[in-house]
Amino acid sequence: MTTNTTLIRGIVGLDSWTSQFTFAPAVGANWSPDRPVTNLGGMPLYRVGETLTGSQADTVFVATSPTPRPVGLLAFIGHNSVHDDDTFDVEFFGDEDLEVPVHQIMGEEFWPTVYDRASLPIEHESFWTGKYTLRQKQRKRVPIRPVWIPQPVMCKGIRVTVHKFDPTTGPFRCRMFEIALGYQFSINPEFGMQYGLRFRTTSVEAVSGHKEFDRLPAPQTWKGTLKYLPQDEARQRMYDALEDNDLNTPFLFFPFPSRKIDWLRMVSFVRNTDPGLYSIVAARHDEVPFAYEGVL
Repeated sequence: MTTNTTLIRGIVGLDSWTSQFTFAPAVGANWSPDRPVTNLGGMPLYRVGETLTGSQADTVFVATSPTPRPVGLLAFIGHNSVHDDDTFDVEFFGDEDLEVPVHQIMGEEFWPTVYDRASLPIEHESFWTGKYTLRQKQRKRVPIRPVWIPQPVMCKGIRVTVHKFDPTTGPFRCRMFEIALGYQFSINPEFGMQYGLRFRTTSVEAVSGHKEFDRLPAPQTWKGTLKYLPQDEARQRMYDALEDNDLNTPFLFFPFPSRKIDWLRMVSFVRNTDPGLYSIVAARHDEVPFAYEGVL
């Protein structure tokens, strides 16, 4: 048996609780009536939530559920933060009135340090900051900032505060705020896991050979195999998730959680594509294929 011990075990946003939470502005916060905060709680991604201003008084929202939910994975999906020093706080509460705090994450950067500056030549774009450059940030059509909590927090309320370093740059905007339990594979995918883009750009070629292009966004694609996954995990997590999500329900895929340098380019909000059939490969172990495509 050959086991991949190099890659970091991926995280899948199962089970997703986003639709089970009700989103609202925090007391005193003002969100656009045309782009309400409720848009953060569901699809499609072209519907955004947007604050009226960039001031901290406005850039706060809450999400509440009548039923306690174990939360281990969060994500700002399609956020418009670009400043290196923009941060956020996430506070968890055991009640819907947000009076019983149970956990907090404070002062997290939207754009954490991803490079070891000591390893960078002085001419490197990120030498002085150790962070993604503006060019890198703007390349991603739907930037995602994940938050992984290894020990899930049981809560009924969440309050999120965004701190814009320069409030005069305009309102905070986000397409979705994902809330999930989060499930981490117990093993690494087999070597040979594939990833890339499904190109949708079209072209028209003239008789002369000149081409005109209509450039379209390209979704990320992933395809891999969990070769010797314990049978209970294979069936109770991965197989059940196929039935629950089918090909239409999106979820978060966080393939390399400890490699911050890859967060921007690799964390994806995805749907299943047909992965093929599972196989029984050993006593109490299954071979589990997975195939995902990013949501645009």
